[in-house]
Amino acid sequence: MIVATKEGSGIQCFSRIWISKGKQHFLGGNRIALLEKIDEVGSINHAAKTMNISYKKAWEIVNSIKNVSGHEILESKTGGRGGGGSQLTDYARNLVKIYRSMESEHKKLTDKMMARINSEIL
Repeated sequence: MIVATKEGSGIQCFSRIWISKGKQHFLGGNRIALLEKIDEVGSINHAAKTMNISYKKAWEIVNSIKNVSGHEILESKTGGRGGGGSQLTDYARNLVKIYRSMESEHKKLTDKMMARINSEIL
């Protein structure tokens, strides 16, 4: 969520970015954070615990992104002696990169609009 505010003004602007395909929202800030955490720690289970969501919920999110996008999101290794794990596919890493770039540009625009509100209206 993007929050823009001017100290002491009491005025804040809240906005979010969601990426949709057709009428299905499939990427937002929390989902991107989950993908980043999975890539960081190499495990859906560990990422879910870190983010205080269930393993089942994390899998549902990943599967939802996969189903709507039509692309694989994770490359998984099964457990065993060497242990298992998951990492993002190149496609998923690109989704994260694009989302974070959009978020950065969105924040700049939101900050610019708050400056305008504060200078013209307040």
